[in-house]
Amino acid sequence: LVSRESRVSYIKREFKVCNTKAREEVNLTHFFYNEWPGTSDENGAVPSSTHGLLGLVEHALAHQEEASLTGPIAVHDRYGSDRSSLYVGLSVLVQQIKREG
Repeated sequence: LVSRESRVSYIKREFKVCNTKAREEVNLTHFFYNEWPGTSDENGAVPSSTHGLLGLVEHALAHQEEASLTGPIAVHDRYGSDRSSLYVGLSVLVQQIKREG
């Protein structure tokens, strides 16, 4: 763990991942959204506000742009694909709004 930054709705962590055999290092940024209520059994549970999730999307996209990263952002959640799909859709929407004004 290189650094940790706590926000109201999410945590940003920076890691350095090392392949000792190949003597290569890669920097990895991990964003953890911590305001999703409920468990996998609670269908329809959603955050009480969109501000935190939108903040996470905007911060992740800004990080990708600032770091000149051209690869994809990996998205995961602990309960399945529904929440990850929401993040991906919201990310695409935010990028489209910025492009089209």
